[in-house]
Amino acid sequence: SLRDRRAWRCALVRVLPAVALVVGYASLRTHLLGGGTFHVADWQGGNAHTGSGRGLGTQLSTMAVLLPRALGQVLVPIGLTMDPQVHYRHDCTEPAVLCGALLIGVLTVVGLAAPRRRPLRFLGTCLAWGCALPWVVKPLNLPYLEHRMYGPLAGLALVAAASLPRLAARLRGRQPASRAILALLLATFTIAAARRSVEFASQETLWRVELARNPDSQVALAGLAVCSMESGRFAEARPLLCKLVALHPERRDSRLNLAEVELQCGAEGDPALADRHAAYLVQTWPRNPFYRLLRSRTLAALAQRTGDASGFDRAVAQALSCLEIATPKALVFRTAATARMLQGDFAAALELLEEGVRRGLGHADLQVQRSEVLRRLGRVAEARNVLLRARARDPFHGGVLAALAAIERAAPPR
Repeated sequence: SLRDRRAWRCALVRVLPAVALVVGYASLRTHLLGGGTFHVADWQGGNAHTGSGRGLGTQLSTMAVLLPRALGQVLVPIGLTMDPQVHYRHDCTEPAVLCGALLIGVLTVVGLAAPRRRPLRFLGTCLAWGCALPWVVKPLNLPYLEHRMYGPLAGLALVAAASLPRLAARLRGRQPASRAILALLLATFTIAAARRSVEFASQETLWRVELARNPDSQVALAGLAVCSMESGRFAEARPLLCKLVALHPERRDSRLNLAEVELQCGAEGDPALADRHAAYLVQTWPRNPFYRLLRSRTLAALAQRTGDASGFDRAVAQALSCLEIATPKALVFRTAATARMLQGDFAAALELLEEGVRRGLGHADLQVQRSEVLRRLGRVAEARNVLLRARARDPFHGGVLAALAAIERAAPPR
């Protein structure tokens, strides 16, 4: 009937703004952060600490306990942390799970009730749930982090705005002391939220604050280590990564970064330790070519430190083994050639790089390394020609321009 169609039209008008906002928010997150979807077939049980290893029952039961805590931190912004302690719930009949689900359900029903009389509250509830639902249902390695509440917080702000007129009317009849206490609480929470926002101004500051609260925070240890590595302070990153590996030996990123740090520390680094971590990665994930390339680098560094010539052969073999498991890349031949360069065998290094060129992998970075090998062999004119051809193909490549400038500076005056 006409009345039914009008009712459906009114319902769509009320829901569409929330749908548009949620789609825009989800699209923006997917564009900036990626990972907007997941395969249900990959959703397996057995290990609650990883996203793919957390079953549906565990995911939803855990969220039933976490969501009330998240709402509490929205109202009272204290205890915020980048590494929240999560106790995984495997039984949906636990009292904490049932109470949390009941609380969230009641608040949702209240928010969605009377959409005609309270459209702003209805819109805010739809927006909050629409933004929260992806990470509530999707199993992530870290099931809850405070920054995921930004989208739901916008919806909750609409809900709060809908309640402001009635709250203001009630406050008019209160005593001045009651209003002063409420104002003081609001000011305190506002200052706490602002202080937390200031901590986000710098990654390093954020992780140091987190470590001061929890010295064993794996997220903070990993974050501060990465900040130190990005700043070139590899010696500072080493103890952080060592502690992280001791706390969680299965973390592949920690072992990868620690091996890289040992290599970057040069004479102060420990190539034997780096090789042990690289060997663990290759043994545990043998089909990952990047771990094999890392092992090639650690073997070459260890051979250079010990003087064991056979170590260079193993390093070259480890790098070239990537051709058996993955699409050929220039990085494979560059890594193998680097091992020969550390050995001092520049003729063998040139042969490896020439093989990369024959396979159609003569990218600018490979050509820069090839020109360096030619220069070391005394074939400066050939090295210069290689760089000139590379510059013709990529006129703005920084490595090519820098290498060409170095050759020009080293050339005798005409």
